[in-house]
Amino acid sequence: MSLGYGRGLSTQKRISKSVLERIIFFVSVAQSNNAAISLRELLNLMPTDQVHSADQLKDIIRECLGETLLVEAGYVVTREALKLVETTRMAQLESAKKIQQVKSFVDSHHKLFADALVVAVSGSASYGSANKGDDVDIFLITKNGALWSTLFKILLYIRIRRILRVDSENISNLCFSVAFTKRGFEELLKSRSDPLSARELINLKPVKGGETLGWYLANTEWIKGYYPSFSSPSPRKQPPMALGRKQDDTPLSILLGAYLATVAKLRNTLFRLQGRDQDVFRVIRSKDRLIYESHRYVELRTRYLKFFKDQSTQLNRAIHN
Repeated sequence: MSLGYGRGLSTQKRISKSVLERIIFFVSVAQSNNAAISLRELLNLMPTDQVHSADQLKDIIRECLGETLLVEAGYVVTREALKLVETTRMAQLESAKKIQQVKSFVDSHHKLFADALVVAVSGSASYGSANKGDDVDIFLITKNGALWSTLFKILLYIRIRRILRVDSENISNLCFSVAFTKRGFEELLKSRSDPLSARELINLKPVKGGETLGWYLANTEWIKGYYPSFSSPSPRKQPPMALGRKQDDTPLSILLGAYLATVAKLRNTLFRLQGRDQDVFRVIRSKDRLIYESHRYVELRTRYLKFFKDQSTQLNRAIHN
C-alpha cells in the first residue's frame, strides 16, 4: 500500500515525520490483515511526547495525512478502504463473543486450569479482527513443571468432546499457540525485545490471571520503550508467586511434544497442497515452552523490525545533525 503525506504537514511543524510514518505503518499493517485500526488503539502506539490525546491524533491525521487517510466511526483507514470499517465492527463483535466463550470455558473448568497462572486470548480475536469459524489462539502460562500436563488434560478433554460430537461450549477451535511455564515466560521477557512481541503482549485479553500478566508487562521496560503510551496498572507490589508442590512433567513433554510435532507436519503438508504457504508453521518446543510460529508471523516480525530500525536510524541522524 502506497501512502503519502498531505499538504498540512507544513502547518504541523511540531509533529515529526516519524510520528506520521508510525501512523501510516500501523494503518497499513491492519489493512494488510483485512482490518481497520481504531483511533484508540492507534493512540496507544504513538510516542507520548508528541501525541497526547485522541482528539490531537485525529487532527494530525486530518491536517497532515488527510489526502490519504480518514477517521470514520472511530477507525482510521485509507480512503479507498472505507468498507473495512464495517467489516472490522462486525469482526469485533465476533471477537468479543469468542473471548467470552473462552472465559466461560476456563471459569467452568477449574480442574483443567488448576496449574494455569495466566490464560489469555491472543491472535486475531485479541485484535478484534476474528471472523466466524476462525480458530481462537490461546496464550498460557503455567506453574513450573506443569506446562505439558496442563496441555495434555485440556487437549484430551477437547478431543473427547470432538469425538463424541459434543461441543456446546464451542471449544473445539481453541489453539494453544503460545504456552510457557512461569520460568519459560520470564526467560522470554529477558531474551526477546522486539516491537511485534511487545505489541502482541500488550494486546492479550486475559480471562484468568490478569493481575499476574499485568505485573509482568508493567515491569518489562522494553515494552514501554516501543510503546510509551502503554499502561498496565497492576495492584501487585511483588512478583507473582507459583505456590504448590514441585512438579516435573518432562516425560510428558517428550511424548506430547512429539505428537504435536507430527500433527504439525500433517497440517503443514495440507497447507502446502492448498497453496497456503504463509500459514505453514514451525513448532518451537522445550520443557518450558510451546510456540507455533507461522511464516506469516515471521514475515510480519521482520516488517516490524525493519520499520522500527529505520525510525531509530532517522532519530540518531537527526540528533547528530
